[in-house]
Amino acid sequence: MMAWITVFILTLHKLHALQPFLRGNV
Repeated sequence: MMAWITVFILTLHKLHALQPFLRGNV
C-alpha cells in the first residue's frame, strides 16, 4: 500500500539531485 510513497520519495530525490545539472546547463 505504501509502495507509491517510496516511488514518490525516490522521484523527488532524483529530481533534487538533477537540479544542479539542470541549472548548470541553463
